[in-house]
Amino acid sequence: MRATLPSLLVAACLACGPAPRPEPESPPASVPASGPSPASQRGPTGVITRAELKGFLDRGMPAFIHNVVVDRYPRARTHRFRGWRVLELFPGDVRFANVDIKPGDVILRVNERSIERPDQFVAVWNSLKVAKELVVETQRAGKLRVLRWRIVE
Repeated sequence: MRATLPSLLVAACLACGPAPRPEPESPPASVPASGPSPASQRGPTGVITRAELKGFLDRGMPAFIHNVVVDRYPRARTHRFRGWRVLELFPGDVRFANVDIKPGDVILRVNERSIERPDQFVAVWNSLKVAKELVVETQRAGKLRVLRWRIVE
């Protein structure tokens, strides 16, 4: 089943302007206690300006529905929701060429919050307006990964 509303969150999280720019001499990012296990891999750390993020969010959620396609990814034994498997992410858009989320990756959480239901998606979308960072927890080939962008004024 292809999903549309949840795909918007993936787009919102990843399309905040150009691909993340490396932070100079940034300290290693810590993983929250409630986040991925110690075996997780820390992905790239980058920077998003508040203006880039605001411009992206101001376009509204529906503006991204055609650029990100995901499907529901259940847990193997229980068939309960685990995350959203990325099928397409802004195909052909060079701004996303360096974002380390590929088809087949599963988006688990954004800023430590589930995005399973539409109300959760809307809450995360709205929280990005004042967030200090964007943290996307993903799974690739069974390994947990954390992608992190600092939001600067």
